[in-house]
Amino acid sequence: MRFSFLLIIFIFSAQAETQLKIKNARYSEVDETGFKKMDLIADEARLYGQDIKLANYTLNIYQKKGTPVVVKSPSCFYDQSTQKIKSTEKVNITFNEGKIDGVGYDVAVNQQNIRIRSQVKAVFKVSKEEKKK
Repeated sequence: MRFSFLLIIFIFSAQAETQLKIKNARYSEVDETGFKKMDLIADEARLYGQDIKLANYTLNIYQKKGTPVVVKSPSCFYDQSTQKIKSTEKVNITFNEGKIDGVGYDVAVNQQNIRIRSQVKAVFKVSKEEKKK
C-alpha cells in the first residue's frame, strides 16, 4: 500500500516537472489569402494537458477595414479541445468604436463570442456621421 502511494506521488511530481513553459510567447494566424487574422502575445504560456495558461497577454484580432480589436488581460486558461477561454481576471477590449472593460470572461473562439461576467463598463465613440444628425 505504501509503495503505491509513493508511486502516485512520484507520478504527480513528474507531471508537474514536465509542464511546458514558454516565456515571451507569440502566435499568429494567417488565412489562405495571406491576411493576418490575429496575433497573440503573452509574457508566459504554460501547457497543462489540453489547457494553456496565458499570463499578461494581448490578443490582436485584425479586420479587413479599420483598426484591430485588442483584448488584454492578466491571465486566462485556453482549452484547446473545446477552443474556449475562461478567466476570472480583468479584461480590457478596445476597438475602433470604443472600449469595454469588465471582470471575469468566457470566450467561445469558434463562435467569436465573448461574455463578460461582471463590472462591465462600455464606452462607445460617436462617429462624425452620427454627430451631424
